[in-house]
Amino acid sequence: MKPFLKWVGGKNKIASQIEVYAPKIIHENYCEPFLGGGAMFFYLVQKYNFRNIVLSDISKDLIDTYVIVQKKPLDLIRILNEYKTHFLASNSQEDFYYQIREKFNERSFLDKVEKSAIFIFLNKTCFNGLYRLNSKGFFNVPFGFYKNPSFYDEENILSCSKCLQNVEIVSCDFLKIENYLSGKSFIYLDPPYRPITKTSSFNNYSGKSFSDSEQERLATFIKILSAKDHQILLSNSYDESDYFFDLYKDFFIHKIKASRNINSVGSKRGKIEELLISNYG
Repeated sequence: MKPFLKWVGGKNKIASQIEVYAPKIIHENYCEPFLGGGAMFFYLVQKYNFRNIVLSDISKDLIDTYVIVQKKPLDLIRILNEYKTHFLASNSQEDFYYQIREKFNERSFLDKVEKSAIFIFLNKTCFNGLYRLNSKGFFNVPFGFYKNPSFYDEENILSCSKCLQNVEIVSCDFLKIENYLSGKSFIYLDPPYRPITKTSSFNNYSGKSFSDSEQERLATFIKILSAKDHQILLSNSYDESDYFFDLYKDFFIHKIKASRNINSVGSKRGKIEELLISNYG
């Protein structure tokens, strides 16, 4: 079982590295407020028997897609197959992509199942699986020009659906996630990263950037959660500054190496240092 979406900054390749910094004894409840592609959730849920699980993200389109995978996987697969068939038969796959992107932005789909199928289709055929909204809330990522896009893996979607049963999936700002917690929880947070360069900002998932003021709002909230004995593990970028070391001066901070592939220039992709911040040793 693996994420059914591509996601910039996804943790699929480094989930085992991150798990090294998980608590030795993990609380029986799990929460992930910045769900994205869900790599850490799908990795951890296969290794730990959590009693209650809460997954959330501010993107309603993303969360609606998870709910459809959870509740209507067969209907989703059927429509995904229709889009795949039309795409492969199209005289211009690029034109077809932009037609579907426009359909998504105009909200001219029939229901949430079709919307979720379009969401996955765009995710698999757009540039680098990037999910980005402009200031008007329109998805504006260009066509990816893949020779063999993966589209979807039917068996994996069904496995993900089974895994998501009895999981609470909500769309909300991270500040509201505490309303859904059931007792002490292990909370993994993977927010939009603080850009390490002026040209590396791919963090406007919701139509606005996740600025330093948002990072600081998140830090304040994390300290509140920490004071209530929740186990906190946070990922973020490392720009060789003291920004996060100052922001989380009372927390434990570790550096790990992670591969990143969002640069359009292949030679500039590779392993960079990231931070893992926790409230336990």
